[in-house]
Amino acid sequence: MPKQDITLTDEQWFALPLPERLYIVRSLDLHRPIDKMSLHYLLKAAQDPHPELHTLVLQTLQRLGSTTDNVIDLLSYAHQQDLQGAQGQLLQIWTLCWETLPNLLPALLDHFRFQSLREESHTPNDFSLLLGAIGTLAPPLLEAMLQLLHNQREHDKIRIRAACVLAYIQQPEAIYAMLSALHGDEQGVRSGVAAALRFIQHPDTQVLQALCETLHSGTTFAERSNAARALGEYGPQAHDALPYLHQALHDTNPEVRRNAAWAIGTMELERYTHIDVESLVTSLDLLLQNEREQVSKNAAWSLGTIGQRAYLALPGLQQALGSPFKGLRLNAALALGRIGQAARLSIPSLLQTLHDPDTQVRGNVAWALGRIGISSPEVLDALQGALQDHATSVQMEAATALIRLHATAQLPILAVLSSLAFHVGQFKQHIEQQKMSLAAIAAEDLSMTAKALQEKTAQLLFQTTHPPNSPQHETREQLLRDIQTHTKHILHLWTQYLRESKNTHIGVTEESTQALQALHNLLLEDVLTRWQHTFEEGLFDAN
Repeated sequence: MPKQDITLTDEQWFALPLPERLYIVRSLDLHRPIDKMSLHYLLKAAQDPHPELHTLVLQTLQRLGSTTDNVIDLLSYAHQQDLQGAQGQLLQIWTLCWETLPNLLPALLDHFRFQSLREESHTPNDFSLLLGAIGTLAPPLLEAMLQLLHNQREHDKIRIRAACVLAYIQQPEAIYAMLSALHGDEQGVRSGVAAALRFIQHPDTQVLQALCETLHSGTTFAERSNAARALGEYGPQAHDALPYLHQALHDTNPEVRRNAAWAIGTMELERYTHIDVESLVTSLDLLLQNEREQVSKNAAWSLGTIGQRAYLALPGLQQALGSPFKGLRLNAALALGRIGQAARLSIPSLLQTLHDPDTQVRGNVAWALGRIGISSPEVLDALQGALQDHATSVQMEAATALIRLHATAQLPILAVLSSLAFHVGQFKQHIEQQKMSLAAIAAEDLSMTAKALQEKTAQLLFQTTHPPNSPQHETREQLLRDIQTHTKHILHLWTQYLRESKNTHIGVTEESTQALQALHNLLLEDVLTRWQHTFEEGLFDAN
């Protein structure tokens, strides 16, 4: 039996003699909880075409089938392998389990009912994702989910979770059943189905129209709120819903207004200049005042996504900088930065907010000052002062803003390099969090590249305080070239990541986008090359 911390690749597995492969399968520990190594080797054996191994795998599955949780573990493991690029694993294991375990479907449905009653029905879980993947392969499971959704004797939680699974299955009959339930008699189910529709990756006209109708005339606030949330999940695909979302900003329920304001922000209206946004900006501006925090902060965020055409809301956003709500101050600063130079009259308010008690607010203000792009003495002085902020994140944003304002000659080199390292670290952390979903990207390659970049940056930081000819250290020029190479590689991987995001409907967070934008600015403005000259000319303060 291989060591516990070693798993064989396909090539290594098939290179083993048959007796050893048989021995490995017979030695698997299938007691609950089943360990990952046993799952790995059972999956390898299931792919082995040798008749003896095939028979042994069937016998092992029968043993495994005595515990439903173990079968679910095996199916889940195969599903994870598929998500990581090893296509066909789930289909193969499901086919074997289906042929071997006659009670498999009832056992899965019992487990599904049990989990549905225990957990929040609107929240997807790994088991729902697994059943959705299986449902595309197994018509009996699809049929079972359809029956659960339509069965009025089932608990609402079970019916709503069945709708989530059907959304993952995405087949026409599944979507048709959900739309039918959306117009059913049970309020709770209608609300849950509206929420579940957000998991459909590529909604057609029927889905969008049904959600718009629910948003407009849903009898309960939960239906209308969930419809707005679903439309927001579709982002620019739901442009036609914009008039309905605009109207929902005036809904009597704050939760509906909150989700409608957020959904408008996902439409990426800054890119679509042909859409008239003047009245929309006015409505969002009204939500900045005398509203609950969740509503007003979403309104501010959406104004930012409209970009410079949201300049009509400048007075409201300036006033929001003084709000007692942290979330509103955060997003107001963000919005002013996105409006850009048109927000130059807001600079005095931003400079005052640069002393906000909250670290994140100060960081957003520094970022906004860089984006507005006015390099007045007051702005440069304030940003240089922010380099001494007690919070590292604020220092980094101030350094990035000064770079954007082409004020690098006034920057301490340590602040510039620390800014680079900080943003690379942010980006690396975000990518690693999404690693399981990024089948098309070599996440390990990205992680290694980011790590190398951070190491080179750290070495260069050391070089600024030590003689250039210190032993066992690379030259500054070589370090700068290495940093530039690593940064280019990360940007290349980021392009792949964005492409994969569109295919898998993965959300790209505002923080990761800002982090990459900072890196992009460093590269495009060729700051790294200018550093090399400033080293030679002694323009940077290394202290």
